[in-house]
Amino acid sequence: SEILLKILKNIVDDPNNQNYRSIRISNPNISSKLLNALGAKECLIKIGFLETDDRLTLPTSVPINSIHQYYEHLLIKRTMILSQDDLKDVKPSENYENNDENKPSTSKIPRTVSFNVPSVRVLKTSNNFLRSIEDHSLQVLAYEEARAVKMALKYIPVAMLQIHAVEKMREIQKSIKTGSCTEREPLIDDLVLLELLDWFKNSFFTWVDKPSCENCGYENTFPVGNTVFYGERVEIYKCPKCTYKTEFIRHTDPEILLETRKGRCGEWANCFTLLCRAMGWAARYVVDDSDHVWTEVYSEGEDRWLHCDPCENACDTPLMYEQGWGKHPTYIIAYGCDDIQDVTWRYTTNYKEALKRRNKCTEEELLMAIEQLRYQRQKNLSKIRKEYLAKRTLKELVELMTPRNPKSSEKQGRTSGSLTWRLARGEIKEEITKYIWNIDELSFPLLENDIRCFKLHYSITRDIYECFDNKNNVLKALKGWNNGLYYCQDIFRKEEKDWKMVYLARKENASEGKLVWHFAFKDVNYSIEQVKVKVQADVFENGNITCVICCEDICVKVKQDSTIQKYEAFKGQKCLDLKFDLSGGKGSVAWQHAQVFRQKMSLTESSMEIEITMKKI
Repeated sequence: SEILLKILKNIVDDPNNQNYRSIRISNPNISSKLLNALGAKECLIKIGFLETDDRLTLPTSVPINSIHQYYEHLLIKRTMILSQDDLKDVKPSENYENNDENKPSTSKIPRTVSFNVPSVRVLKTSNNFLRSIEDHSLQVLAYEEARAVKMALKYIPVAMLQIHAVEKMREIQKSIKTGSCTEREPLIDDLVLLELLDWFKNSFFTWVDKPSCENCGYENTFPVGNTVFYGERVEIYKCPKCTYKTEFIRHTDPEILLETRKGRCGEWANCFTLLCRAMGWAARYVVDDSDHVWTEVYSEGEDRWLHCDPCENACDTPLMYEQGWGKHPTYIIAYGCDDIQDVTWRYTTNYKEALKRRNKCTEEELLMAIEQLRYQRQKNLSKIRKEYLAKRTLKELVELMTPRNPKSSEKQGRTSGSLTWRLARGEIKEEITKYIWNIDELSFPLLENDIRCFKLHYSITRDIYECFDNKNNVLKALKGWNNGLYYCQDIFRKEEKDWKMVYLARKENASEGKLVWHFAFKDVNYSIEQVKVKVQADVFENGNITCVICCEDICVKVKQDSTIQKYEAFKGQKCLDLKFDLSGGKGSVAWQHAQVFRQKMSLTESSMEIEITMKKI
């Protein structure tokens, strides 16, 4: 399978190279390793290869997107098989974490988890705040139920997440090898965590501010009250159009949330923490007393707890709430199956002010309650496990003793952490890749002699580039907005779950953002005849977007109104740049006042279209 994957990958990466499309059957690697495998030859024929004499050849008429689909399918299947092989030695345990002296890994995910954890109440207090702490401490035990873990694993696309993590790891290894990164590479589990966060936010869970009317579908319902049904809080919304009342149940059972997949931060963090536990990671449900909830995951590679906010797709940016959102942390408690910790100090830079705000109990009462609950959760654990947890807690307390000064960029919730982490999150990808669209290789002939055409579309909703031929067959598909860029400065892709919109904008901490696509010829005998461009950009308040097409000293402004515009100023030129500059805006959301390719998530039409005709000199 490895040889077959390599053949397909070479064709996808360089579709016009005929050497990659032709396989010599007498080649020892092909005859003994590939064709000897059961079903391998049939698979090649299915893909489109034709057998002639001593060769298997793939005609150029086979669409490149079809080859890419076969490649991805085989890659996922191979990863799943290898993952299953790794799991053969993993036996289900009724007390998985108690017996596990080693640190968990996604390559060995337990199939059942059932903790022998006491769930009785131990705090003898009438203080409502302390009682709520015990409530949360009991709530997280639901993540350890074998049924919940098994159900969660059915939903997590582990193989896909691992494939994407491996691709990120290769990028990091490449940057280490070239010297652009001098830090050690992260563990693969940390990269899988980032992929899980991204998948959870963008593909699995949905944010709900208020439900649409169940009767007529009208979106602007308004709240009219609350009730309780079987212990769950139920919000009631009325439709101003048909007067129908719609109920929105605030589920707290993580198993139910796997099915409903919607809610606000409480539901998001509740479900995400279960998924992290199902992956075999040490994870905690974190409750901010000022009405926000998220997750912490212990990174064995970083040897510390990582803040993970699934609502924001944010990892390792704990100061974003205080510095970016303007919140004033008071009590932030992290709850795990075998631990509980006051982690307020991870999320603030001003310890003295935070202490002044803490008045729901004395510090001694809080400490005593945490120690009692921690003892209750750990009393049935093995001696070795207790020692490990004690060391981990001590290390964390030392870390929390020293306030950390945020970087200016972290004030908006990004770019903190090591270089390898930022590489893994794709935040400085533009520093290590410069993509060039070779327009002659991805072109098709027109009726006129020596005239060819390059046609590129980008869809912001599907986040994919596609090059087409004259019959609208896909010649090349490239996933990921930043993967097709030559240069990018402080830009990210924003999905508004509430407004159902998606667009490119500059990062929250940046006063300016830049995008550059570069188009060039590999064959020096071609030059540009004509350029057609369609792009869309939206500005609000005093936001500003400049879009130009440039070639050396020639620059032409581009209209940003979703209409196809023709440009002939570049006739005879050998290359082309399409550039966007984003700036301006007002207040804390200034970054949001300049948006490129803004579009409804439900739409699938292209956000950008570029057509370049070229002529042989």
